Amino acid sequence: PVNERFTNSMSKRTRAVIFLIFTALAVQGQSVKAILKDGDKRYEDKEYESALKIYQEGVNLHPDDARLNFKTGLTYLSLPNKSESLRYLQKAFAIDPSVDENLYYYLGLSYQSNRQYESAEEFFSEAKKRNKKIADQVDKKIRQVQFADSLTRIPTNVVVENIGKELNSSFHEYS
Repeated sequence: PVNERFTNSMSKRTRAVIFLIFTALAVQGQSVKAILKDGDKRYEDKEYESALKIYQEGVNLHPDDARLNFKTGLTYLSLPNKSESLRYLQKAFAIDPSVDENLYYYLGLSYQSNRQYESAEEFFSEAKKRNKKIADQVDKKIRQVQFADSLTRIPTNVVVENIGKELNSSFHEYS
């Protein structure tokens, strides 16, 4: 009886371990294609937060997939925290620079949002060479980063001061 209980207990443990292994493999086996399909649907519907969550889960499962890294970076560019896009776009570029025909453009945008203006200009220039259809748009971006870069090189001593309740309210007045 003791030996029988040990055998039953062992077989239950073995079955549990085997079940856990197969469950992990099933989750791990979720195809990149299925993840991309689900994420792309949400991205197209402008559900960027939801798409980002799906793409990030995909990157966690398949960290070396250029498409998932690219889509994650691209989605970040559609959200307020654009600077987060850089590491994903850089990784996609390192894995497969041909993952998307506009990868150089998106990397330019990402470098621009990270205030790395020289790198942004390099990627925008390369994007213009690779895709003539977006040349006008890229030229505008190049001018923007050149201007931004020039502004960061000129130190300005500014004092911000509240000039009284006649002009200021309790709301934000940026402009």
